[in-house]
Amino acid sequence: MMYYRKRVYRGLEASIATIGGFIAFVASAFVLFIGSFTTPLTLSLGTVSLVGSVLAIIFGWVSFKNSQIAGVALIISSILVILGSSVFGLIGAILILIAGILDLFRN
Repeated sequence: MMYYRKRVYRGLEASIATIGGFIAFVASAFVLFIGSFTTPLTLSLGTVSLVGSVLAIIFGWVSFKNSQIAGVALIISSILVILGSSVFGLIGAILILIAGILDLFRN
């Protein structure tokens, strides 16, 4: 007997993660710009946020292939964005976190 497994389209997660990643990327660029005039700590935190936003964009599209790994990576990248850009990247980090949770728990 053949069982039919329903396939879930992951376009919602990919688009939310991409939008959140681009918002976080702009916020990270702003933090890096501010960090160029202030302490080196701000510069390194902006770099952490930039890495998190790039990871969010990449793993947003990986969710089509492997949603579990992409979900965990999106949650980690949202934490990186929050740690790196604090208030500036909050909206992007929330969108990335929503995409990660959807990737993990949506069947």
